[in-house]
Amino acid sequence: MKAVCRDVCVFVFRHAAEAGSVKYLLLADRDEDAGRWEPLIGRVEKQELAEDAARRCVLGETGLAIKELIVLDKVHVCFRPGKKRVYFEPCFGIDIGAGEPVRSVVQREFIWLDYRPALDQLSHADLRDALSELHAKLSVQP
Repeated sequence: MKAVCRDVCVFVFRHAAEAGSVKYLLLADRDEDAGRWEPLIGRVEKQELAEDAARRCVLGETGLAIKELIVLDKVHVCFRPGKKRVYFEPCFGIDIGAGEPVRSVVQREFIWLDYRPALDQLSHADLRDALSELHAKLSVQP
């Protein structure tokens, strides 16, 4: 079995009008897992740092300017049995300040959610752990 790091996982967020409140962006996920919402998942280019891939993917897939990048300790792990590979996706938080995503051909739908509803939408435990870590780092109320 081979371990591969080819993607990054990015939780895009913005501070809401209410003091201490944060909204998290979730995107309609890919066709093979239709019906779920997920953070932005972006490809790491050859010779590219994961942090740079996260920035590039947010700008390229949403059109949103980046205010701050937060490196998370959590890593999203995926096992693809047919490919006999385990994929590791470093996780990041990116503050975009304000604005709405531009719909792209890669991601069809998007939604902004408060922490708890966003957490409930995530189907993988390690993604929930990554969002919880980011939320704690932002020092906002659950």
